[in-house]
Amino acid sequence: SMGIIKEETNRLVILINDVLDLSKLESGRAEIRLRDFEFGKYCKDNLHYTLAKQKGLKIINKVKENLVIRADPDKFRQVFVNLLTNAVKYTNKGSITISAAELKDRWVITIRDTGIGIDRSKQPRLFDKFYVVEDFLTRKEGGIGLGLAIVKKIIDLHNGRIEIKSELGKGSE
Repeated sequence: SMGIIKEETNRLVILINDVLDLSKLESGRAEIRLRDFEFGKYCKDNLHYTLAKQKGLKIINKVKENLVIRADPDKFRQVFVNLLTNAVKYTNKGSITISAAELKDRWVITIRDTGIGIDRSKQPRLFDKFYVVEDFLTRKEGGIGLGLAIVKKIIDLHNGRIEIKSELGKGSE
């Protein structure tokens, strides 16, 4: 039906954009344009909140509304959306908590969920391109393993660091 065709076309567009983004990031052609970004305002309302509510999940936003960080706003949004998408996708009950804390000369932004979690043995490869945590819990969600590789490259460009803390059945941070 037309609905299926439209859905598959959207998935293909997302895939092509991910491949193009990653190739730009890996070739060194991606530029970071640092400026003040109203992250607090951006966190306040987001499409993913609606998606979370549809799944019966609670979004707990602990980010102060007036929080401004220095980042490339477009690329930072891409990181945030990617991580929030995963949190919503792999959480079936409970909540997703977003928080930010200043630590010396940097910000620590955390997205914590009460989802299915990730096996410790699979965590080291999580940010590798084309790596998919394949098991019966996640297979139905699809994806080809580019999202977190893109996130890592963008954070690297910002001279930042991304870490995961996760336990199977107990969520991820």
